[in-house]
Amino acid sequence: MEKSGLSYVLICIVLISSILFTSCATLLGGGTYNAHVVVNKNHPNAEIKYQGKTRGYGTATFKVPRSEANSLSFTVKEDGCPEQTYNYKFRTFRVGAFLGSVVVWTGIGVATSGFVIPCGPIIDFASCAIWKPSIVEAGVSQENTKTFRYLVDYDHVSSSDTLDVKKAIDVVYLKDGNIFKGCITEQTSNVQIKMQTTDGNKFTFQLVDILKIEKEKVK
Repeated sequence: MEKSGLSYVLICIVLISSILFTSCATLLGGGTYNAHVVVNKNHPNAEIKYQGKTRGYGTATFKVPRSEANSLSFTVKEDGCPEQTYNYKFRTFRVGAFLGSVVVWTGIGVATSGFVIPCGPIIDFASCAIWKPSIVEAGVSQENTKTFRYLVDYDHVSSSDTLDVKKAIDVVYLKDGNIFKGCITEQTSNVQIKMQTTDGNKFTFQLVDILKIEKEKVK
């Protein structure tokens, strides 16, 4: 009876410790990751906003909950250019970290109670800490275990660029052969763009239907 009571106390200690020391997340890597956003070199002063707050200009690094690895969204805006929203929809399983959590916490369970309680993996699944961004998405790459780089193509021309925005238009070539000319007003990374054509009409195009996008000087 005493042994059973001691085992129960030890189990409680293990569970509480796992929560405290991992912040309700996996033992290896924590419950957040660093998003390192880098705007293409043509716009080094573009403002980067995440959750409504300015995080930097041209480049920024901020923490993102791993549970949001497949729903990250931020905006980029430079003076004289329209704001663009970038959304990322894919995530992948952290195999190495999860296995490490299983091994470590299983060992603790055996040492303290004599039987296995997979508290680490349970917490990992409950907190979604077993996920990380997927590098299959355009512009996403892994810098280290905690940091993922998001290279964004903010392609609008500002008044400070050599090409005058008033003398250039966007040309969208669709895979079905149609061509639209005007101004891209909004772009959601890897999803769609919104465009206002030269005749004033507004369209939304899915990126999967677009063959290419070019700039055309207005004569």
